[in-house]
Amino acid sequence: MTDNKRFLGKIALSLLLTPVITLFLGEAFTHLYNIMLDVPISTRLTFTFQKPMIFALVAVLIVVMEAAILLLLQPLVSYLRRPDRNDETLYAKARKAALGLPWLLIIVTVGFWTLGTVIFYALNDWKSPGGTPLGWVLAFKISEGMLSATLNALIINRILIGAKQALHIEQVRAGEVDIFNKARDIINVLATMAATIAHLAYVARYFVDRNPAWQGPHNAVLALLLVGLVIGGTSFAMVLLARDEDRTQTGLLRKRIMELTATKAADLAARATIINFNAIGDLADSFNRYTDSLRGMIQEIVTSTRSLSDTNQALSGGSNDLKRAVAEIARSAGDIGQLVQDEVRAVGSTSASIEQIGRGIDGLQDSIGEQAAMVTQSSAGIEEMIQNIASVSGNVEQVQNFYVELQQAAGTGRKKINEANGLITRVAQMSGLLADANKVIAAIASQTNLLAMNAAIEAAHAGSAGAGFSVVADEIRSLAEKSSVQSKEVSHHLKEVKNSIDQAVTAAADAEHGFEAVNQLIDTVSRYEDEIRNALREQTVGSKQVLEALTAMNTVSETVKNEAGEMTGGVRIIVTNMQQLQQLSQRMASEMQTIDTDVRNINQTVQHILSMIASNTAAIEQVNGQVQRFAI
Repeated sequence: MTDNKRFLGKIALSLLLTPVITLFLGEAFTHLYNIMLDVPISTRLTFTFQKPMIFALVAVLIVVMEAAILLLLQPLVSYLRRPDRNDETLYAKARKAALGLPWLLIIVTVGFWTLGTVIFYALNDWKSPGGTPLGWVLAFKISEGMLSATLNALIINRILIGAKQALHIEQVRAGEVDIFNKARDIINVLATMAATIAHLAYVARYFVDRNPAWQGPHNAVLALLLVGLVIGGTSFAMVLLARDEDRTQTGLLRKRIMELTATKAADLAARATIINFNAIGDLADSFNRYTDSLRGMIQEIVTSTRSLSDTNQALSGGSNDLKRAVAEIARSAGDIGQLVQDEVRAVGSTSASIEQIGRGIDGLQDSIGEQAAMVTQSSAGIEEMIQNIASVSGNVEQVQNFYVELQQAAGTGRKKINEANGLITRVAQMSGLLADANKVIAAIASQTNLLAMNAAIEAAHAGSAGAGFSVVADEIRSLAEKSSVQSKEVSHHLKEVKNSIDQAVTAAADAEHGFEAVNQLIDTVSRYEDEIRNALREQTVGSKQVLEALTAMNTVSETVKNEAGEMTGGVRIIVTNMQQLQQLSQRMASEMQTIDTDVRNINQTVQHILSMIASNTAAIEQVNGQVQRFAI
């Protein structure tokens, strides 16, 4: 309240002094250089105080201006009196009052002087007491009024700086235009030029038209200097006031800029106060708007950096998990690669084994073919031997009973062979048939050899009657020996697949024991040479059995040969599939190497990402450190 009275008192004083001083100087100048007066300078100056109507008009002017100014500034004073200052409507009126004051002063002052001069001349019958024409007086009053009003406006603007700062004007609102401050320098120049021209012209008129014999000022140069000094001094004072106001506005703006550029915390919520709506005020307004924009950007940056920091932390955690996952994948890929390499080696080894088995089966198939041919040849020999035995069957009927026992022993051997065949079938399928057939061939060859020996012995006993039978017996023994050789060759090939026919070996051993019993019976028959007839009869039956066995063996051999062929084809398919599997395994190994390389690259990328995340975190912390300088 005290501050309000203080700036109102200063304004009232300025409204009083400025018009009075202007009046005194103007009236003194008018009478001093009045060509109608023939009086000394002192008398001329006393005429200034001899016009009570003029002073009355000035008093009225002062009262009118102070009333108008007080009325105009009423919203400003009311707003500043309020402790809360929350009335937006009153605040808008206060701002408007601060802007409209200069134009009110100029309009009231110039209009009052113009109207007052016209009224004064009208009351004096359009004549001045001193004889000065109305035109000159109007020129003086209008130019002096404009000059003094401009000076007074600048003085009052200077007085109102504190009040304007109290308004905290931070932005120029729509419709707020301070034409006076924007055109202040132009108004100053125009007022100065108008006053200078009018007064210098009046002085020139005085020295040109005056009567040299009359009293009054005689020094034209001094008169010109006096006019220039007064008007120039007034103009210089207005310039100083304007520049002081600009310095104040610039200082407020500079202070705000220094606050923002300080290394310590800067409050973005604060604003530079606007006291003038001229170019500097517009700059302050633009700066405040930029500060608002900067505040919004800082708020967005704070929000974004927080979100970015959270995202960066989540990304860091995810990248660490990814790093661990990639390491686990790399380890698993290494294990899988090792397993694939082992699989490649195992497939290669298996393929080689299968190829070797295939070669063994091929060799076995060839041996079976040869054996089948030998069995066919042996069958032919046995048939011939049976025919010879039949021719002497009458001579060997005595050994028939003993041959029955031999047949029973052979049956026991055949039973053992059947057991061996059953085992071979369960272990090696069709390959077991070949082993069984080989055993049968070996047994028959042995039996045939024994029978041939017995036949040769009996032929020797028979003498010349058994010579033909002896030849047949030799052929049969030769065939039996060849069959034995072929049986051994077949046995040699069967050893290559020994792992698959181990159980067949046991069955073959049992069959061998059965044939040993047969051999013992045959030995018994040999010791009973006197029972040759029975032996021959038994030999006849045995030869038939041998022939049947050879026929069965031939059939089995053909079957085994066919099955071996099918097995060869199957082995070839298996070999082809194994080769394809080996190629696939090698391809898998190559792909696993590629995967291992990719995993390494991914690991390097993850390491790079983690490094970037660390850099981003440091940058975010640095940005946060800079942003935290600003209070928003």
